[in-house]
Amino acid sequence: MLLNLVNLVPVYPLDGGQLLNRVFLDEESFWSKVFVVLSAGLIGWVVFTLYQKSGNMTVLILLFFPVNLLIRRFGETKLTIIEKKIEEEGINTDIDYEDLPDEDYWKIRDILIEEHQSFRDVPKPPPYEYSHKEDKILLFVQSLLHRHLIQDVSLAGKLFIGVIWIAAIASPWLVNMDMSFFNRFR
Repeated sequence: MLLNLVNLVPVYPLDGGQLLNRVFLDEESFWSKVFVVLSAGLIGWVVFTLYQKSGNMTVLILLFFPVNLLIRRFGETKLTIIEKKIEEEGINTDIDYEDLPDEDYWKIRDILIEEHQSFRDVPKPPPYEYSHKEDKILLFVQSLLHRHLIQDVSLAGKLFIGVIWIAAIASPWLVNMDMSFFNRFR
């Protein structure tokens, strides 16, 4: 139950943070990005606090999580630029790879060669030829094709989800669970 309680804390990448980011924030909004960066800072602060209290160097391994969040956050910025260029070309990315026309594949490929650092050594067409990195390009193109989620939860639905979330966080106190475990961290 304690593990579930910790997992519901509204800090990204925990489930509570993902719920907050997906239901109450627009994942691609400015506030969502700020939330992820603040979550990384909070996790880093918690790790350093635990290290100071315990003196155990292995606790610092947990810094992997905030560092990974920040690297991923800044990597998504480059991905957003690529997605906007694809959208400007009028390419439909809301399809499966098998349904992607060859012409659109090559257009996306050209954008990747131009914008993505690891594909800069791939020669730009014409002629349209497969390169030694084509497998990696293909995987990247497949990752760009996705179904766009529609935020269709009403305000009442969001309130209902919020009440359930708060009740789940409050559940240890609602069932009078022994919380003496947390006294170790004071």
